[in-house]
Amino acid sequence: MNIESYIQSGDEISVMFRSLALVGFRGTVLEVREGEPGAREIVIERADDCADGARIATVGEDQAVFSVRRGDCWVDVPCLLSLAEAEAKAGRAVINEQKRIQKKVPLFADQVPVNTRSAAEWVEGARSTGEANLEARHKAALHATMLRTMVSQRVTPSEYETLVASRQRYPGSGTYGMIFWQKQLDHIECEGTPDIFVPKVTLATMLSFPWLKSDAELTWMTAPGGPKRVRVLFIGSESIMAQMTGEPFTDYDPGLIPKRNNWIKPHEFTEAGELSAPPAVEAPCHQQV
Repeated sequence: MNIESYIQSGDEISVMFRSLALVGFRGTVLEVREGEPGAREIVIERADDCADGARIATVGEDQAVFSVRRGDCWVDVPCLLSLAEAEAKAGRAVINEQKRIQKKVPLFADQVPVNTRSAAEWVEGARSTGEANLEARHKAALHATMLRTMVSQRVTPSEYETLVASRQRYPGSGTYGMIFWQKQLDHIECEGTPDIFVPKVTLATMLSFPWLKSDAELTWMTAPGGPKRVRVLFIGSESIMAQMTGEPFTDYDPGLIPKRNNWIKPHEFTEAGELSAPPAVEAPCHQQV
């Protein structure tokens, strides 16, 4: 994959400047000007709201890090080294190597050869490593896009819009895209529907019973190992969080020891059955003659 020609006119692009003093932006590539790779200029039409005179931006390759939209994902484009950058990098590498040698063997530092790389080797190394990384990221983006297309064919338009909105909350790389859409595809094949979060009823409709009060002590009749006394900690819309009370456990069978805090349904308490049971009717007394 040719890293030099990866960014094309019409691409949706994200710009993150190397300087913290500049604010990044997104836009559409209008032109990639001719020049030395790593030192070219990219003309971009900004997508954000700005003054009319600044809507067209020209950004140098050596000034920012670029990401390009490929289907579902954003592909980070590795940075190329210009010859000038490579020469400066090679010079710094020589100085740093000499410092390391001087610190390690100060008496013989002048006799230790300094391993150096030429500027051309730095340029070629950045290109080969960058192209390998770019190819892997590009393939991941294509795979994620393919999975997204498969999901879109199995859900309704409204469900697809919801999933796309959920996908945007995760990082835009192909790795996250593959995980997200593969999970949805597996869920559809297993359950028949996508994995969409549906919020539960708010606590405005929380449980309300005469016997149910905060901090009340109740009997959990369906507890593992037999009925247990519990204290109400929190009253939800469908279940009640209760904490175990009473004497310490003497039976150490893990299957018979419930957790300290448990979510319990109302019908699992003895008090619910007692209040809902019909009142007992006393048998009539027969007077002996």
